[in-house]
Order: sequence, then C-alpha cells, then structure tokens
Amino acid sequence: MGKSTDAASSRAVGLTSKTSPPEADGPDNLLPPNWKELAPLVDRILDEPGESRDALLDEISDGDAARREELSKIVAECERDSPLLDRPAVESYAGLFSDADEATLTGVLGDRYRIEREAGRGGMARVFLARDTKHDRDVAVKVIREELAASLGSGRFLQEIAIAARLRHPNIVPMYDSGEADGVLYFVMPYEEGPSLGARMKQDPAMSAVERISILRDIARALAYAHERGIVHRDIKPGNVLLTGGAAVVSDFGIAKAVSTAQAAASGTNTQADSPIGTPAYMAPEQAAGDPLTDHRADIYSFGCLAYELFSGSAPFQKTTTQEMATAHAGTIPIPILEVCSTVSAPVAVLIMSCLNKRPADRPQSARELLNILDADVSSPGANAELRSGRPGVRRFIPVAAAMVLIVTAGFFIVRGTGSPKASRELTVAVVPIVIGRDSTERELAFGLSDEIATALVKEPGVRVMSRRGVAASNDDSVVDPVKTGRTLGAEYLVTNSLTIRGPRLTVLTTLVQANNGAILWGERFERNQSEMAAIREDIARSVGDTLRKRSGFSGERRPTRPSRVVAPEPYRLYLLAQRGLDSRGQSIESSAERFRQATQLDTLYAEAYAGLSLALALSPYFKPVSPTQVAAEATAAARRALQLDPTLAQPHVALGIINSLAYRWDSAGSEFRTGVALRSVSDVEPLVQFGRYLLFRGQPAEAEKQFKLALNTEPASALVRSWVAYSYYVEGQLDSAIIENRRAFQSDSTNLTTLSLGALILLNAHDVTGARNYIRRVSPRFHLAFYVLGADGDSVIAKARLRELEQQRAAPWLVEVSRAFYFLGARDSAQAITAFERATDAHGIWPATEAIEDPIFDPVRSNPRFQRVLRRVGLRSAPSSVNK
Repeated sequence: MGKSTDAASSRAVGLTSKTSPPEADGPDNLLPPNWKELAPLVDRILDEPGESRDALLDEISDGDAARREELSKIVAECERDSPLLDRPAVESYAGLFSDADEATLTGVLGDRYRIEREAGRGGMARVFLARDTKHDRDVAVKVIREELAASLGSGRFLQEIAIAARLRHPNIVPMYDSGEADGVLYFVMPYEEGPSLGARMKQDPAMSAVERISILRDIARALAYAHERGIVHRDIKPGNVLLTGGAAVVSDFGIAKAVSTAQAAASGTNTQADSPIGTPAYMAPEQAAGDPLTDHRADIYSFGCLAYELFSGSAPFQKTTTQEMATAHAGTIPIPILEVCSTVSAPVAVLIMSCLNKRPADRPQSARELLNILDADVSSPGANAELRSGRPGVRRFIPVAAAMVLIVTAGFFIVRGTGSPKASRELTVAVVPIVIGRDSTERELAFGLSDEIATALVKEPGVRVMSRRGVAASNDDSVVDPVKTGRTLGAEYLVTNSLTIRGPRLTVLTTLVQANNGAILWGERFERNQSEMAAIREDIARSVGDTLRKRSGFSGERRPTRPSRVVAPEPYRLYLLAQRGLDSRGQSIESSAERFRQATQLDTLYAEAYAGLSLALALSPYFKPVSPTQVAAEATAAARRALQLDPTLAQPHVALGIINSLAYRWDSAGSEFRTGVALRSVSDVEPLVQFGRYLLFRGQPAEAEKQFKLALNTEPASALVRSWVAYSYYVEGQLDSAIIENRRAFQSDSTNLTTLSLGALILLNAHDVTGARNYIRRVSPRFHLAFYVLGADGDSVIAKARLRELEQQRAAPWLVEVSRAFYFLGARDSAQAITAFERATDAHGIWPATEAIEDPIFDPVRSNPRFQRVLRRVGLRSAPSSVNK
C-alpha cells in the first residue's frame, strides 16, 4: 500500500488536518468511524520500519495522546504471535468501535422477528437469537453493523442476498429471509446449536481421519452445489462451517459477495472494494489482490487452507500482519501436509496441496473434483497411493495423435511406472474408448468393442474390471484425461482403444495407462480384417492382463470360461451396435432390438444376440407405448433360446425376471433375478440393478439399497445406478442423502431418464417444485411422472390437453389410464386416481413395476380399501404408511 495513498486516506478522515471537524476530536471518536478507513492507516504503520514508527504515530495522531495510544494498541495486536488473521479483515477491527455507538436491538424486527438476545458479534454483523412469529421457530438474525451498513447500497446488498437465498442443499445453512427495517439491514437463518468447526478444532483437536474426511466431503458438496449455480462463497474458513446433526454445513454463502458488490455499487465503481472481503489466513492470492476476475477457484484455495488446518492443526501460513499473510499466499509454498501430519492419506494429501497452488488454473477446477477424490478415498482407502514428492495437481493428457506416434515408432514398449507395485492384489482397470472421426457407426463400434474387451478382461487373474458404461460421452472423445477419468471410474489403470475402419481393414490402437500420473505402460497397434474383430478383444485382454500381473505380483490361472465361438463379421457388428443401444436405453431400445433380431437371423447359434434381444424387448414397455403382452412372447422365446445355446448367461434370466414382474408374477420374477445375479460376470451390473428394483417393488428398500450399492462399486460413474441408490434412500426416508446422490447422478448424465424422473419425485418431496418441474421438462411429456408433476403443480389445463392428445393418437389404453392415475395422484384426488389405477390394471399397465409402493406419492390412497384391493390384484402386499409421510 503506497504512502501517498495512505496520506490521502488520512487526510480524508481528518487525522492530519488541524481544521478537523469538532465531532472527530471527541473522546468517543478517537479513530476513524469505520474499518475501511482505518485499515490503510494501520497497514501504513505496519509497513514502516520499527525505528520510524514513533514519528509516523505522532504524525497520524496529530499530537492527541489518547488517539496515539489507541493506534499503538492496534498495531501491537496485529503483531502478536496469535494474530487476528484467522478472521476477516473487517472483523480485525471490530473491537475498536464503541458499543455505545450501536443501539441495543429490541422488540420486533421487520414486523416478524421478536429479538430475544444477542448471541454474538463480528466485524460485519451482530447475531441475535430471535423468534420467527409467523412460523413459531427459533432463528438467527444477522444484522449488518451500523457503520458498515452506512457504507453499503442497501438495494444492491439485498439483491445479492436474494441470489444466495436460492441455495437449497443439506450441507448449506439456508437463508430464510432478508430485508431492511428502519435503516437496519438483516438476513435470517436457522438457529444452529452445534459448534463451528473452528471451535471444535480448538476444543477437541484429536478428531479421527474418518471424521475429518466426512467434514471435507460435506463442505465439498456444498461448494459443488453453489458453484454449479454461479454462487461463490469468498470466505470459506472453519468459523463458517457448523457441525450439527452429524453433518457439516456451510453458513453465510454469498454474504461476502453481497457486501463487496454493494460497496462497489455505492462508491460508483465496477470492481471490488479497496479492501477485499474475506479472511487473510484463508484468502486466495487473486482474491487478496482484489482481482476482479476472482471466481469459484478462490473457494477451492480456501478449502485447501481449511483442509490443511483440519489435519495439521494450523493454517498453511502463520504470519503476523495482513501484508505478510498476503505475501505468503502469493509467493510461498507451504510445508507439504505429509511432513506435518502422518495420518492423512496420500490421495488426500495430493488434493490438499493441489488446492493451494498459486495460479487458479493449477488447482482442481471444480468442487466436484474435490468430492470425487474424497469419495474415492472413503470407498477404497490406500488403493491409490501416490508419491509423496513431486509437484501435486499436475495432469497428463493423452492425445490420440501423440499416442499413435509413440506406438508406430516403438511398435511395442513398456514404460516403467513410478512407485513399487503392491504384491498379490487385484488391480482395478477400466476400458475407455477413444473416438477418431465423426462417423456415427464407427463411434458406436468403438464403444461396443471397448465393452467386449472389458468382458474379455474379466477372465484375467489379478484384474478387477470397472465398468465405464455409466459415463456420459464427453464433448471430445479424442482426448482422455487419465487422472480425472481414473477418479471418476474408480480405476487405477485405463485401457484406451481407438478404432478406425478403412474398407475391409480395421485398426485398433490400444494403450495401458497408469491413471494417477498418465504414464503409458504398454501399447500396441492391431491391424486386422473386419472378420477378425472378435479375435482382437482376446489378444488385447491377454496382453493387458500379462502386463498388469507383472506389476501386481498376482499369480493364478485365467478364470475359466467357455471358449468363444467364432462369429461372422456382420452379425458381430450388429451385436456391438445393438448392445450399445441397449446400454443407452431410451429411444435406442427399439433400434437395439431390431439389430439384435437381425444378428440372430444371420447367425441362429448366436447366444449373446438372443440374450440381448430378450432384454431389449423386456425393457421396451418402459420406453415405448407397447403393452407387456405385446412383447412377452418374443422376449421369452429369445431368452429360452439363449439359455439353450449357453446356460451360463445371466442376461436372459434378467429379461425373464422383468417379463414376470410386468405380468405381476412376482415369485417367478424373484427366482429369475436371483439366478441372474448368481450368473453375472463381475463387471455386469444389470442383474444387480434389476434385482434391486424388484426388491423395491416388493417393499424391501433396505435390501434393494444393498444391490444398488454393489452395482455402484463396479459402476461408480453410472447415472442409472446412482439414481436408484438415491431412490432407495428416498423411499427409506433419508431425503438429504437422496438429494445428494441424485445430484451426483445428474452431474454424471443430465439426460438419463431414470435420473430425471426419480429425481423429480425426490425434489417434490423436498418441496422443490421448481427443481422437479425443470427435471421433468427434459423427459417426454407422455411420461407418466410428467403427469404426476403437473398434478402436484396444479396445472390441470396442460395435463388435460396432453391426455386428450394421447386419446386422439390412440395410445395404448393402459398408458392413458396410468397417465391419468398419476395426474390425479399428484393432484391428491384419491377417488379418481384409484378409478384410473383400476382401469390401468384391467389393461395390464406396468405401474406396479415403475415406483415402489412405499413411495410417498401413494400416501393419498394407500389406506383406501379400494386401493388395497387393487394392490392385491397385482400381487403386492398392503403397504404400510410411508416413512416420509
């Protein structure tokens, strides 16, 4: 801070002028009346060498002994061993203001909040315990301090507060209200009795590693949710994290932004105020410098500071002045966390240090990345050990062209990875396609071949295959970020495959990559005729398996499987394309079934194609307006034929389980699903997902949750699997967990029908009608849950118009009646809803196999004797009252 600027500031507040206004010289006004004017004076003194400070103090105090003594106390406080730099700059001078200047707040604020007592105070606000007279509940009312409120533009402040008030998340303290009453600016939050994280660390520093990680995950969830909605906190620190109800919740979201924006508006500038709002001990370099381009990555830096302190017991830097703290954040590398704390795991240590990178571009780019790493650390502690040295946070990318040059030049090579392998344990691998060119068929074949290679890898001892089918396609499939992809899929190694077809010849370029650092361990280029595509998968799987076994020290024979029969090129190509469509679900189901059908016509001994056909047909009533009775015969015949050709296949049993469920033959369905689960390969989650759904329909949500979590262990990035995990939480009454899991699913794939439809139910139960409406708009307007949302939203005009369209289009009678039933269910018209359910059952509608009967949406009708009779007709037991009711 330059001296000319300081002098100008001093003159502006009347400290150097002998013609100062009389009111500035009274005993109650020894110093400037607000922190913004005081801060530059204190900084100027702190910047001055010790031998020159006395003269400077004399100059600023203008011969006033009392004023000089007060300034000396402030400077001494700033230079103590335990400075006030773990609080916002605005709080550092809070004690300097006379309490007499602030009237005691009593009575009723804003005609609604009865003030009971003051609960605390800081530099920006005073906190009062109050009673919300409208809702009869305790609340915390935060009143902006008078001297700060006077410098704010109240309209802009309340506008910014309103933006932050839109946040609704279980790990964010919600904002109930805000306003201005008699010149007082305030905002209202729930009164949380739990301590802050800062207080907890002082009272009980010996927290377990599990508890620390749980706290960090909760904070990361809050940041991810807010950042994805364009809201940055700007003051992440232990004092703004509250521990309540077994969870960590972040408070004061958007307050710092509201204050700085309002100050800028009031001063007529377009940038932040001169003194940035935030806490010096946790403030990112760009934020401390007042960079107007400061964004959400400043919160990630603050998160790193908080995490560092949570594990080590102190913040990354211990400095005595604001200037020294800012300098340390800008240019000093903190001591590696592993050198001051031996209990932090290597992946979390790397995460913390990468958050503390000086340049925003070198940090993790989103809070979602933080959460993925922390989740992986919980699910597989120690599985991703990394070096304790070297620059953290560095990513390596594998462009296809670069990989091609390496492999063409070397032909076959091995690059030794860093670190020593762990002996005799399975290594986790994911197979990822790389797409070259824009030909849609070639693209689908690349995905299909990758799935086939993953299936073949299951035979290899010492290898555990993680599925990648749940990952939504990226915008650029020609480049793979191994670190990010490995974290997302829960895999230590990636097998990448690029496929190109030129006439009758195909080329597959395969690399084995170490996910934590991008090192290429093995690579080979395969050139074959298209007729040899099926054989390539075995060659690739065997080579990858051999390389990994050498690293792991795992010994053993290949897992026994039946020899693969030779399949002609065209049916195999059709099979790959059909399987890809089956994985994608939605409208792809119809084309998938047709391709499977064509493959079986070309090769009548193709067991896998018959199995795929049976499952595509069994699932089609969920995605097409067809009755189960229209597809049951062909689906059953295809399943029986597949099992006749290969009794070890799981897929046909899953198809038969679905067909029996849709026909209300629950016991037979359960038997088929259990057989499918028993026969499934370790990388196949379909049997687990369908068996979990069956258990939900039969009223066993806890058992269903176990199946879904088993599936999630193999497909951690699957939007479909996460959506069912979320739904099982919701049915069990764990609404907060359901919301979190559904958000993760949406982040993975915002187009997944299951994510959107089940997510809409979860959001409605959380009273987020807007969110539910936004979800359901993304699905077909003919989908039955779209009618439920319309009913819950009270939109009868659109609902009736859509029902008329269905009738005019001569849609299947069961579809019309199911849609009508769910509309009336949402509108809570029990009589008409039950009548429609009766008609839908007469028409063999699939509603009993779409949502769990314990779902809260059935609360309006579940105890009605007529509805109980409908349940008995479809073979379901009488449901108890909903746990969410």
